[in-house]
Amino acid sequence: CGIFFAYQKVNPVPYGEMKVKSIKNRLKEKAFAAKIDRATIYLGCEHLGVSIDDHVANLIRFFNGFE
Repeated sequence: CGIFFAYQKVNPVPYGEMKVKSIKNRLKEKAFAAKIDRATIYLGCEHLGVSIDDHVANLIRFFNGFE
């Protein structure tokens, strides 16, 4: 969730306009939202049995419902 908040601070777009690819690219940047533990995100995906793409897409849809 923190990665989405940080992304929105840098790119002030509504959650519904966020792109999975953009979030994934930011996940690869160690300096971006440096305190976010990427390993935990990937471990969570593994435990849920979903790909990182699907997880990010699901979260975008979820957060979009709150705007």
